[in-house]
Amino acid sequence: MVKYRYLDSDPLQGPRLKIHRAEEHANALSAEIYEFGKLRAKGSRADYNAQIGAYEFHTLDDWTIPLEWSLLVGDCLNNARSCLDHLFWLLEGRPDPKQERVQFPIFNDARTLKFVRAKPSIRQLIEGVQPRNRLRDEDLLWCLSEMNNADKHRLLMVAASALGGAQFAKLPDRSRLEWVHARLEQDAVFLRYRAQPTEQVDLNPQVSGVPVFDEGPAVGREVLVTLGDLILDIRSNILDRVTAADLP
Repeated sequence: MVKYRYLDSDPLQGPRLKIHRAEEHANALSAEIYEFGKLRAKGSRADYNAQIGAYEFHTLDDWTIPLEWSLLVGDCLNNARSCLDHLFWLLEGRPDPKQERVQFPIFNDARTLKFVRAKPSIRQLIEGVQPRNRLRDEDLLWCLSEMNNADKHRLLMVAASALGGAQFAKLPDRSRLEWVHARLEQDAVFLRYRAQPTEQVDLNPQVSGVPVFDEGPAVGREVLVTLGDLILDIRSNILDRVTAADLP
């Protein structure tokens, strides 16, 4: 068993600090997104499309997400994953990293999980949170595993802007509205309003956008919501269910 002085007082503080750090990165990203939104004009222009009998509203602004945000996303994912790995190392009895490499298992197939020193109750806990025992397409740990691996070894976790909503100068007839759920880019159509070409339409929608993942298992999901749910999942369903008495 590897001995470290800080583990004597509170052996679980390492994983707790890691998930707290992940939360700090998510909060920093939230602040960046807020400032980004304040600086953006959110007007629109309308053209009439005679083929479909509707006004089409286009964005006027460049909604390209700063690539630097991907670094904050990657840092958040890395600390969340490290939280689990630190915890599993403790649950396996602090093996010497020079002799044995341990990592919190996250699998979506039927392979047998390998434990050496973890207690039966902990084995049951870890088995229960495996993606194969959850809805894979909805599982946050599976998203964490795939995106963290990609961020570390291949790709930045790039985000795109998606339509978050709009405010209108004049209340529209909602039965004639059609939202276009495409990525927000300069001159992108985000809304159609069915009307006659001679009909005066003065909606002047002011667009709001939200960053979403543009690739990977979480594609299309809101970035901040996904990161927040992931941190909560790790805290509530794993970390908070382990005490010092569970350590070998």
